Amino acid sequence: MLTKKHVLKLANSPEIEQCVLEKKGKKLGYCRIKAGDWSKTSPPMAMMFLHGAGERGSDNVSQLFHVVPDLVRYIKKHRLKVLLICPQCPEERRWVQTPWDSLKPTMPKRISPELGMAYQAFLMEAEKFAADTSRFYLAGISMGGYGTWDLLSRHGEIFAAAIPVCGGGDVEQAEKLSSLPLNVFHGAADEIVPVRRSRDMVKALRKAGNCRVIYHEYDSCDHNVWDYAAADSATWDWLFTHKLEREK
Repeated sequence: MLTKKHVLKLANSPEIEQCVLEKKGKKLGYCRIKAGDWSKTSPPMAMMFLHGAGERGSDNVSQLFHVVPDLVRYIKKHRLKVLLICPQCPEERRWVQTPWDSLKPTMPKRISPELGMAYQAFLMEAEKFAADTSRFYLAGISMGGYGTWDLLSRHGEIFAAAIPVCGGGDVEQAEKLSSLPLNVFHGAADEIVPVRRSRDMVKALRKAGNCRVIYHEYDSCDHNVWDYAAADSATWDWLFTHKLEREK
């Protein structure tokens, strides 16, 4: 079982750097992880992970508790080269200002300050390390699942594939995501975020013509469906096989 001790050990590893982005008097902490085999000369892939509500704060460590350890282990095992950006949302704030129990939310007109800064940090770090722009990925759980849907609805064109876990989005935005590869997870017994949120998004995507969306619903699973998604190597096999196809 993963403990705080394991997370602190991961946070103190040499491939992880704790960073802070400052903008208009606001600060957002994030971890920059140079995961995998960086002896390779090829450009790194770049990925952002958005944590859930329980990992909010200012310690710039807690956001690594879920998913990240499994993901980093996978990257190391397969000798990939990945720049992983893990921002931390401040306490009492959300990646998306929307009610979590709402069955049909609408996307806010403006991106939240926290998600906007996370996106800025991701782009800044990807440029700094000359990441392969055809291999940008996004994943998020719970509150971060909402953030994933929201960011994809605004800037989905830059991502090669994404994994929204037990979150939800605005079904009216499905047309924008009609060609994006998506791997969606939710627990049928989820009492925090209604499973209908993922079901409705998947239904809207398929209606919009997206034949590249995969949906996993775990019958007896509550909210922590991310444990199953992250521990399954097939999840990461799927993600890292995708590459953005640009028009010539």
